[in-house]
Amino acid sequence: MRLTLVAGALAGHADEAAVHTLARCGETVGEAYQLCDDLLDAFSPWQSTGKTPFQDARHQRPSPVLALGEDACRSQVQCLNARAKAMLHEQFGHTPAVDALTAAIDRIVQLPAHARTQAVLA
Repeated sequence: MRLTLVAGALAGHADEAAVHTLARCGETVGEAYQLCDDLLDAFSPWQSTGKTPFQDARHQRPSPVLALGEDACRSQVQCLNARAKAMLHEQFGHTPAVDALTAAIDRIVQLPAHARTQAVLA
């Protein structure tokens, strides 16, 4: 995510402060996205993701979901999402371009249905 935001900023000849903010925002969104991916791995059926679930556990890869639990990871995703959007608003204000970017962040960082909800629906 960082590269995408920084490349756009550099192509648009943004100043150093803007590039730095977009780099930090991209790192934050990337971390939130990875947590969402880990949650999907742990709790979503393969039919909804196209991936075999529990791959992290099966391959003994470290996973924040396994280490911290589902609720803590969900909370962290929400915090990271809010932090990324706050960075943009602090640097660039509330403009249509920032609103479009924050809306894109919300689409990129989508939490899967809660595992307890999926269990009830299954």
